[in-house]
Amino acid sequence: MKYKRLLVFVTSMIFFTAFVICFFAIFKTAEISIDVKAVQGSNEGVAEKVQALLDNYQGKNLLTISTEEVERQVNGVSSYAKVVKVNKVYPNKLEVFVEERLEKFAVKYNNHYYALDDEFHVLSQKTENVNNVDGNKNLIIDFSIADIDTSTIKVGNKLVIHDEKTSTYLRNNVQAIYDKRGDIGSITITVKKEKFYFRRLTLTMREGMVINVDKADIRTDEKLAKEYVANKNYFWKYRN
Repeated sequence: MKYKRLLVFVTSMIFFTAFVICFFAIFKTAEISIDVKAVQGSNEGVAEKVQALLDNYQGKNLLTISTEEVERQVNGVSSYAKVVKVNKVYPNKLEVFVEERLEKFAVKYNNHYYALDDEFHVLSQKTENVNNVDGNKNLIIDFSIADIDTSTIKVGNKLVIHDEKTSTYLRNNVQAIYDKRGDIGSITITVKKEKFYFRRLTLTMREGMVINVDKADIRTDEKLAKEYVANKNYFWKYRN
């Protein structure tokens, strides 16, 4: 009876060990699919940095991998890396989709230039205002120090604008302004005037004309389009 119990115990342990080995073998990460949409002309090496990080996940048990931790680590390899999605495809595949952030604006603070993307994510700190892709100057956004949280002007952070309406209209019109950066010299944001909300967007064009968009949080896109056309007509009239 004693030997029979021992045999049952040993047999059970063998089956349990075999089950554990098979369990980990089945869910061992054998394939890591990385899709990085890099910015053409960029030398930030986002794809290479992401690849080097994710190589460390090769062979790990897919069940124990946290997609939130993968996202955090990938975002951390470069301020230009933005994780779109992380998927675990059972039994043994990890998928990671990443976009490279694009410099679209800059703010000047304490004699340094801080490049921003369209989500006002701080990408880099520079001594010169130079776009990392084409070498041209990034558009400078001139904020009053009182209107932004200066503690968030750090690489890897998101610049916080205290007035939510100002933040919203800027985010919604980033692309329209960026598309005209060859014509625009600088941008000035006014949130308050004489302690009342004013919300003026001022565009100083390269040829010298100044465009003021008042109540910029209301129908911003329509006002910008109208002012662009007016500026173009004015420029060609007096140039010719």
